Amino acid sequence: MNIERYEYTVNPTEGRIQYEFCSDGPNGQIRKEIRFDEISDNFYNLSFGDSTSEKDNFSDSIISNNEDTERVLSTVANVVMEFTNKHPEAMVYGEGSNPARTRLYRICLNKHWKIIRKDFNIQGLLINGVWEKFRKNGKYIAFAGTRKNLYF
Repeated sequence: MNIERYEYTVNPTEGRIQYEFCSDGPNGQIRKEIRFDEISDNFYNLSFGDSTSEKDNFSDSIISNNEDTERVLSTVANVVMEFTNKHPEAMVYGEGSNPARTRLYRICLNKHWKIIRKDFNIQGLLINGVWEKFRKNGKYIAFAGTRKNLYF
């Protein structure tokens, strides 16, 4: 995706790989974190949100209203690409912290699907608990994806 994104840094910690960047908008600079927590062998939970003042905590439910949603999501997408370049066997799982956020992520996947599908195999989780190959405009409550073969 050629959408403007923020510069970020990586900060690996025990049991997690964490990226950090600052959102910049009308509400000032807001520090954001993107985390990949390994749940089981090569299965990672993706979470992101605003850093909080408490050490090692962040909130994925804060609404920043910094008028940079596209840029933030582009940054997250770029981080997922970098992460899966370094961990090509990883499956990355994600869902919104509430139905509105999940819908936002679904809209973003739909909007950029032509680009995403070239590099990723994405599955969507239906409300009945069944996973299926991602379809544009599918009504999913969560997503999981793997990189397509990086070498061929």
